[in-house]
Amino acid sequence: EVERRLAPAVLQWPGPRFALLPVCFAPRAAVTLLRPLRAALLGREAWLGRSPLRGRLGELVCSERLSVADDPLVPGRPASRPLDDEGVPSRRLTLIDRGRLVAFACDLRTGVAAGVPSTGHAWRLPDAVPRVGFTNFLVGPGAETRASLLGSMSKGLLIEDLEWGPGLNPLGGVVAFRAPWAYMVDGGEIRGRVEGVSLSTNVFESLAHIRGIGDDATWLGSHCLPSLLLEGIGVSVTA
Repeated sequence: EVERRLAPAVLQWPGPRFALLPVCFAPRAAVTLLRPLRAALLGREAWLGRSPLRGRLGELVCSERLSVADDPLVPGRPASRPLDDEGVPSRRLTLIDRGRLVAFACDLRTGVAAGVPSTGHAWRLPDAVPRVGFTNFLVGPGAETRASLLGSMSKGLLIEDLEWGPGLNPLGGVVAFRAPWAYMVDGGEIRGRVEGVSLSTNVFESLAHIRGIGDDATWLGSHCLPSLLLEGIGVSVTA
């Protein structure tokens, strides 16, 4: 695996130091990319007025390609459970259905404040009151192979690993990331690696313009996500 990832030669970035490009986020990178969305789908954040999705139930909040759920009943996963930590029976919860906001994850306290039932998403830490949280966070796969996603790019990047930028509020949506390296895609093919890559975007706006979703949904801890191809990502290269 390491040899495969390091095989493409390191290239000098041929374009301007900053550009807006299509970027394909492999599943591991997509976990980091979607951190603002996960936070915004917590009922506590909506109740406190911090979620940008507050008051938008039933509305189209992202591309119709995107569906998101949380499923505590997936067999064999470490976060799966029949009951949450307040004794509420677990059930699969659809959060976004083909781009439309369907629900927020709630515990009992959040549900009472919002006037809705608990969705069975309470987590209790030692010596602390329960807090709402996810179990198995799932993004529905698409029908396109990774090769097909890359083939649709005349020029862009493939990102396999992503690091969260410092001092940023995920609920704001405007975020910056660092990538140890990225694969440069030109003419639909990987031409080599580039280093010193930083990315910036408004995640919620980018999710409204999803160009493609891969068929490669992969389990990474308590997340199962496919590759996501997004338009107009700010790319800075310093190396």
